[in-house]
Amino acid sequence: LTKMIGSSDPAFRIAGIKVAQTFFEEDAAVKLLRKMDFKGAVLVLTLPPKAENDQVRVLTEAEIIEQQSRAVFAAEVLCSMADVGRQKPEKEGEEPESFEFDLTQTDVLNFLAVTLVQVPQAEEIVGHCLRKLASNQQHLPILLEAAIGDILESYFKTVKYEKPIKKEQLETWKRSTRALAHTADCLSQFVKYEYPCQVDEKVMFSVFEKASDAKLLAEMTRLFFWMCRHCEDIFDFVLRCAPINTGTANSSTKAKLEKSVNILADLWNDRCLKVFSLCEAVDKNPELGKEGSEYHKVVCHDPSTGELLGPEEVEARRRYERRMLCYLCCSLWICLPAPRLRFQLKMKEVKRLDAAFLLRDEEDDVFLQVTIGTARYLLDNRDALAVPSLMQFLSMSLLKLLREDGRLDPHPNVRAMNETEFHLLMDAISVLAMQRDMQQHLRQVDMWKHLRQLAEVEASVKQGTEDEAIRASIMRVVTCIALHPCHQDSIGTFTYPPREELVKYLQKQLADTNDMIVKSLASLTLTAIDTEKLKGHVADLQPMIFTLLDWWFTNTTSLFDKYKRAEELGKEIPENFLVSQEQNLVERVAASAEDPRFKPEDLRLAKFELVSEPRETPLSVIQSLPYCAPFENVVILSMMARLALEPKFKTVLMDRPAFVPALLNAISNGVWPEAREAAGIIANLCWGVDHVVCWLKFDSATSVAVDSANVLHPRRTFQPPRPVELGRGLYGSVWGQEFVQESCILLHPDGFSTEKVPSTLAFASPSDTFRTTSVPYQGLDPEVTHFMAGEEGREMKRAALSIVCWFHWPLCEESANQHDHVLLQALAQEDNSKRTQIRVNKDERWVICDDRGTKWRIRTPKILAGWHMMTLVSEAEGTRFHIDDEWSHTIKNAWILNSFFVLGNEASPQNDPGKKPFGLIADFRIYARCLNPQEIAWMASVTGEMIEKGDRRFPDWPARELCHPAVIDALVRGLAVPDSCVSCLRALGSLATFLPMRSYIYGVCGNQVMGLLDSPLPMVQRLACRAMANMR
Repeated sequence: LTKMIGSSDPAFRIAGIKVAQTFFEEDAAVKLLRKMDFKGAVLVLTLPPKAENDQVRVLTEAEIIEQQSRAVFAAEVLCSMADVGRQKPEKEGEEPESFEFDLTQTDVLNFLAVTLVQVPQAEEIVGHCLRKLASNQQHLPILLEAAIGDILESYFKTVKYEKPIKKEQLETWKRSTRALAHTADCLSQFVKYEYPCQVDEKVMFSVFEKASDAKLLAEMTRLFFWMCRHCEDIFDFVLRCAPINTGTANSSTKAKLEKSVNILADLWNDRCLKVFSLCEAVDKNPELGKEGSEYHKVVCHDPSTGELLGPEEVEARRRYERRMLCYLCCSLWICLPAPRLRFQLKMKEVKRLDAAFLLRDEEDDVFLQVTIGTARYLLDNRDALAVPSLMQFLSMSLLKLLREDGRLDPHPNVRAMNETEFHLLMDAISVLAMQRDMQQHLRQVDMWKHLRQLAEVEASVKQGTEDEAIRASIMRVVTCIALHPCHQDSIGTFTYPPREELVKYLQKQLADTNDMIVKSLASLTLTAIDTEKLKGHVADLQPMIFTLLDWWFTNTTSLFDKYKRAEELGKEIPENFLVSQEQNLVERVAASAEDPRFKPEDLRLAKFELVSEPRETPLSVIQSLPYCAPFENVVILSMMARLALEPKFKTVLMDRPAFVPALLNAISNGVWPEAREAAGIIANLCWGVDHVVCWLKFDSATSVAVDSANVLHPRRTFQPPRPVELGRGLYGSVWGQEFVQESCILLHPDGFSTEKVPSTLAFASPSDTFRTTSVPYQGLDPEVTHFMAGEEGREMKRAALSIVCWFHWPLCEESANQHDHVLLQALAQEDNSKRTQIRVNKDERWVICDDRGTKWRIRTPKILAGWHMMTLVSEAEGTRFHIDDEWSHTIKNAWILNSFFVLGNEASPQNDPGKKPFGLIADFRIYARCLNPQEIAWMASVTGEMIEKGDRRFPDWPARELCHPAVIDALVRGLAVPDSCVSCLRALGSLATFLPMRSYIYGVCGNQVMGLLDSPLPMVQRLACRAMANMR
């Protein structure tokens, strides 16, 4: 055989090569053939004959035909060599012998490239050979270096795929069509693994429009799918695909859009769905596939030639039709996030987009893997996240796959997914579980029960050798569900998963596994749900908080680019990269503190130097996993968001120099769940500062119903109050609103209580309504917000509260000597009646009405004209009443009704509404704690200069310190995704309560926020409305 292969006689050499092919199944023979340079012997056949002086001469026509024949033979041999070792099972510790290395050598690739272009009879064989080589990802860079990619791109544009009219051209056309299918498959491999590749998009859609060969269409849809997956803008990409030449009469955007969508819709409705429905019906009832039936006419005949197909050909065609349906269906999903594409597809009545979920993997086709992988991609795609209906469709489909899998439904007829499919499914569900709305949906379907069942099945089947990837995915889903604010003790009346069961599960995971991902998630989740621990003293909890922050600083997804770049360069980033930057900043500011020009706010401004430039393209959760810890980060930030709501932790968090910059980097550069939690922390830092649960500053003419405590949503009723006259305002400024006839502010439609503070602005999910989020917030400082009071032996727990209001004396002239002046009105919960709590009667006495209905008339010293501060404190001894800091009076064992309804007027159905205005007021506050005399004295001494300078004793100090362009710009970038959009809107609306930043916020995002008023998501719409109102 060696002599035959090395023979100079071409016929003898060809015979030897044919014999050698019969040994391809034997590893030892393949090894020997490689040693004797078998591929070289094959290529020698293709060399042209030379003249006697070894010069290349012009070949005769017969010699050309002979050369082409040998080229075809050589291509066939190389194609068969590409199969060697591919189908053999690997022996333990050994790989089967193959010719892969030989076939990727320059001489072979050059031959294939030349033959593809110059020998039409070999184009299909060469295309098939290149397809086999390209199926191995490791070969792709080698193929590119040999310019195979360029050859394929050129061939892709020039091959003729339209069916000829002349019969003698049919065979050539069939061969070219099959070669084009192989070429499309090769190019899709380059695109899939993101190797540089220039594909003529118009050719794809021309094929969709004019071709009918099942294999060609299947490979083209695969190429289209991977190009959709990796394009930056799906709308622009689909426009470029329209087979319309630029500059023609029909080259407008509208015409291109209609052309592209029409081609896709026709291919889907008239080809994919039609064949799929027929095959589906025949699979259920074989009688429908008889000769003469529609199935027989459509499926059993070649759509290109009309010839009747044999059984094997029918099965092959059905396989290609399934491939086409799978890839086109997934491509259409990717088109849906683009609003104009979604609208056009809807107009074309594109339906049954769930068909891909009905397919299962077979032979070389991984339908289910492609389908689940596309779903995972879309669940992690910021544009797709903005389409709630798409998210709901994908979530329901994935959960159905999980419920119907053989692991959870051990029925003999139910197929269990293979490991790859199931890993993909659990990855997709874990990403799905990071969405706020989906967390509530997973509770509604009792996902905890399914996850426990799955964990038990895995443990029983694997018997202590559970798949760590599956275990980690289960842990991720459990963690995400448990951390939803509505599923925690702080908000709502229930917890999910049940806390005892959850704690046992987490503790078991800590004890049973060595996987660090599972251990860290379990440990962090146990810490996050331990509410009792968080009630401890701040000094005791601060080391734990800083340890968690240091861990997050190291693993935040905002450092993804730095970690990836370092790996590519072979360098290492210090684990404490952000911490070291923080220390350098503190040292530099401390050194400059010796400069007499140094100001205390210099450190506050300097920390924004740690803010990074935003990424150009959004980062996905799956993309970040190899370098960062997105799920663990979300757990930590969720816990920090909970702590940020508590007044005692706000200073601890804000005093950490790197904390706010790290939050901004997470919003701009991190994954969307981390961005949501980071924006939520910024919003929560502005919520209920110093236990202030209502703060109407009235600091401008338009700020009438703006709650600067960021807790309530007050609204004006009847007529708006009258803005203060210029020069008459509080603090020498424009603070103040004058309540006149029929003007008042509704604090809360159901009455607002300091012991049942609504959590309306404490968290938000896109689909929530105010009814969902208005459940009482459970604080971590009950000893501050409550006290025991009453007669000895009959003491009861009462809510601590303080009311502070600046008023201008004399009061409203419109009601002088005619009516009382009502400052605050309550709503009794037991009978829904309205009671006046604080008023000034006709003889200028203050009247306080307690919770038993008793009216206490208080005569104060003569009040001089001008601004004065009224303070009412409900404490253990009773109710303490102050005018400024000079006079006070205590009503023993009497407490006002803790249910505040209307401010500035009365609104009683028994009397004429709005006829008892109080007059000019400003800086109205309600505290959920008792103010002491020293605090009252300081408030009474505040001046306009102190307001401008700022002080952490002012409850808006977090908003003041966060009002920096870097903060606003980062929050605006977070508006793109509904999940983070609600938190960013909360934060922007809260920061807009600080007057100096309103114009900047409106200038940066006013139009964008206005557009969100039309969002289909209730909470996005409502928070956009609040933000616009606060920016006025």
